[in-house]
Amino acid sequence: MLRDPKSAQNPEILLAEANRLAWVFNWPKAQPLYARAEELFREKGDTRNEVYARVRRIRAQSETMSWTDVSKVLGRHF
Repeated sequence: MLRDPKSAQNPEILLAEANRLAWVFNWPKAQPLYARAEELFREKGDTRNEVYARVRRIRAQSETMSWTDVSKVLGRHF
């Protein structure tokens, strides 16, 4: 699905695939998709979905961070 260049530029498709990966606990593969979706939503001015993708990206990153660091990241963003 994401090999198609148009899909890779569509934040809704990226977000759906990232959510699918997260659902099966594949956070390492989901994280860059959340990051890209966040960026694309920001470019579109879609604040709601940008924030959603950011929260999910932070959740994905939490797999490799201490909870103290996760708390600090959340404090900076929210």
